[in-house]
Amino acid sequence: GGVDIKVGSAIHGTITSSSNSLTLNARNTGIMLFQTGSSEKMRIASNGNVGIGTTSPSAKLHVESTSTSPIRAYNGSNYAAIGANSNAAWIQAGGSPAHGLRLSAGANGAMSIYASRGVAIGEYPTTDPGADNFTVAGNVGIGTTSPTAKLHISENSGQGRTVSYTHLTL
Repeated sequence: GGVDIKVGSAIHGTITSSSNSLTLNARNTGIMLFQTGSSEKMRIASNGNVGIGTTSPSAKLHVESTSTSPIRAYNGSNYAAIGANSNAAWIQAGGSPAHGLRLSAGANGAMSIYASRGVAIGEYPTTDPGADNFTVAGNVGIGTTSPTAKLHISENSGQGRTVSYTHLTL
C-alpha cells in the first residue's frame, strides 16, 4: 500500500513501503525538500544531487556554508574536516590533546603542510619528528624522479651538472 500526497486532485508525491524499505517519491518536479520551520535545510534534486545549504546542488554532495569547516567527521576525541575560505581550501585532521595535520592550497597556488608536532613522510613514523621538524624516510630528489642518495640534486640545464650528497653535515 501507499499514501498519495495531493494538492487538489494532482498527486505530487507518494509514500510506499514494503517488507524491507520505505520509499518517498517526489513526483512531477522531482525535488525533495527537507525543512525546519519554513527554512530549507537540505534538498535532493531531480538529478540525484544532494544540497545542504544550497538550493542548486551542482555535485552529488554539495555543501555550502559560511563556516570555514562545514564538513566534519568526529568520533568524540578526533576529527577530520574539509573547509575553505576566500584564501584557501584544506583537509584537516586533529584531536585532543591539541595536535593535528592540515594540508591546504592557497588562492595564490601555494601548497602548505602543517602538523603541530612536525611532519614525517614515508613509512609510518615510529617516533615523533618533533615540533617544527620535517623528516623523510628514504631518499629526497630535487630535479630527479629517482634519487640514489639521501639528498640527490640534479640540474639539467644543458651543462650536465649533477650533485649527489651521501652524507651532508653543516
